[in-house]
Amino acid sequence: MIGTFALIMIPSSLSTVAAAQSSAYEVYAVIDRVPVINARSTTGLKPETFHGKIEFKNVKFNYPSRSDVPILRCLNAEVDGGNTIAFVG
Repeated sequence: MIGTFALIMIPSSLSTVAAAQSSAYEVYAVIDRVPVINARSTTGLKPETFHGKIEFKNVKFNYPSRSDVPILRCLNAEVDGGNTIAFVG
């Protein structure tokens, strides 16, 4: 009886394994990708000084799986050069 129950549960487990394999393939494709820009390159023009800021204006965001639930609504933020900001949630 227990063996029969275990055999009945196999198809649902196999679909989960197949979904995990598909996701793993996509993750490894991103990891193995060689970027066009080499961040460690020492060649090219470099400014002596750089002063800048990053500004977010009216940013809206929601996850595709829950498009009816807004995560960010009209976010406005300004980050001056040399400062760090983190969005956690």
